[in-house]
Amino acid sequence: MAKLAEHLGRFATWLADKYGLNFPRRTLRVPVSPSWARWHLGGMNGKPAMQIMADFAVTNITDQHVRVMGATLHTPRTTGDVSTKELDTSYSSNGWPIPPGETTWVRVHFWVPRLVCGAKKDLRSSVTLLDQFGNKHKVRRVRFRSDAARPPAPKPTEEKLSFISDHLEKSVASVLKGEKERFLPGSNVAGQFGTLLLCIAGHKDGCFGTEWHNANAPRPISIYVGPDEPIISSENADALLKLHRDSDSEGRSRVERALLSRLAKDTEYEYVGYFIMFVLHRLGRLQDGLEAAKHGLRGGKFRGFQNVLYLLDELLRYEHRSFPDALLDWIEAYAEGLEDYSFRIRDRICDIRTLRLKAGA
Repeated sequence: MAKLAEHLGRFATWLADKYGLNFPRRTLRVPVSPSWARWHLGGMNGKPAMQIMADFAVTNITDQHVRVMGATLHTPRTTGDVSTKELDTSYSSNGWPIPPGETTWVRVHFWVPRLVCGAKKDLRSSVTLLDQFGNKHKVRRVRFRSDAARPPAPKPTEEKLSFISDHLEKSVASVLKGEKERFLPGSNVAGQFGTLLLCIAGHKDGCFGTEWHNANAPRPISIYVGPDEPIISSENADALLKLHRDSDSEGRSRVERALLSRLAKDTEYEYVGYFIMFVLHRLGRLQDGLEAAKHGLRGGKFRGFQNVLYLLDELLRYEHRSFPDALLDWIEAYAEGLEDYSFRIRDRICDIRTLRLKAGA
């Protein structure tokens, strides 16, 4: 894609020179350093390789739309992929037009099929962005920090099961610890939540997937509208739901308190805040779970609150039929009151309402 963009850019420049076309020469303002730039050790064809990425806040300084079409890493010379974030949504894609006077995030992504520096050394290289008019925007000597040089990750506080006297609370904690082991880095992949499975038409998948959109196509509806009703399930959640179901009224309250009290940042249970929220949702206590997560998980070291919002976003995407209108109103107000990134929660609620209005017409 980057090579094609470069050829198209040269062709655009040639046309402008030959026929006197009025293509803008100064189109983008790119900061002298990216907001984030890292590289880490990966592999290509069974051999060590470098994966290199950076995010730039790019501003369109013209009176027309500008697209970032490609990127080049100078040392070593490598072309890469570019994705531009659409304004006011979570979508990113190659070729999104940046409106006049607006600023948005542009991510560059390179693969280098060999090591050009030590595993813990920073890489320094210039990067050039190319727009659709053939203009090159060079950022000199970007510093890509090595992931291998990061300090060791902080360790969460862990709860000793032997100290828990309540057998119901101990059962809850045991399941949460088991879920954590299924979620921890190395046992989990992007778009996956521990033991949670998405089932559509009898097919179960542990990966919820990424949403992609062609920049030149209309924006698709943000919720699942297929003929089959998707279901999100979890064997560990089923175990806790059975424990709750088999307990008396007082025991059920103890199970729920054990879940709510473990929505706490910087503990081992922060990793599985998404799972606690899921179980509480199945118990009809989603609002209590989200409020407890907001107060107990925000600002934690292990992205617990972000994962809670991510899973809520996926529940709205796939299980929107199970959300009554009043609960949608509450979730909308909840998301609007957050400073945190809330994924596509508000987009999905709008699409759910639209779908219900059409069905009732």
